[in-house]
Parts: sequence; C-alpha cells; structure tokens
Amino acid sequence: LTDSNNSKRARDMEEALAEKRRVHREEFRQSLGPLTAVESQVESLVLKLRGTRKLLQEAEARAIHAEEKLAVVVEQRDEERAAEDAARRALLDELERGRE
Repeated sequence: LTDSNNSKRARDMEEALAEKRRVHREEFRQSLGPLTAVESQVESLVLKLRGTRKLLQEAEARAIHAEEKLAVVVEQRDEERAAEDAARRALLDELERGRE
C-alpha cells in the first residue's frame, strides 16, 4: 500500500511539475508579445533614421553645391568691382590730367 501511495504521490508531483512548466511556458510566450512589438517599433525607427540620414546627406550636398555657386558669384562680383574701380581711377586720372 505504501508503494502504491508513493507511486501516486510521485505521479501527482510529476503532474504538478508538468503543469507548472506549462504555465511558465505560456507566461513566457505571452511576455514575448510586448517584446515583439518593441522590436517592430525599433525596426521602424531604424528605417526612419536611415531615411532621415539620406535626406540630410542630400541637403548637405545641395548646401555644398550652393556654397560653391555663391563663391563663384562673389569672385565674379569682386572682379567686376575691381574692374569698375580701375576704370574709375583711370577716369579720375584723365580728368586730373585734363585740369593740368
């Protein structure tokens, strides 16, 4: 009778342990749900960041191009001013010589 009781008790303990494992497995599976959602959000943010980085690189390239164009315009303006100044000085010199 004690062997039978011990056997039944062992089976009951095994069943209880199996049930605990099943509950823990189910709880673990449910805990993965929010984790998967967070992982999905992170992936989405990474894609947005890549897009933002690409837009920033394009904007930077446009800004560099605009700076280069501006430098050319400024250089041309400076050359034009220098030519105007030279013409003005030549005209003034001519006027001065005319007075003498």
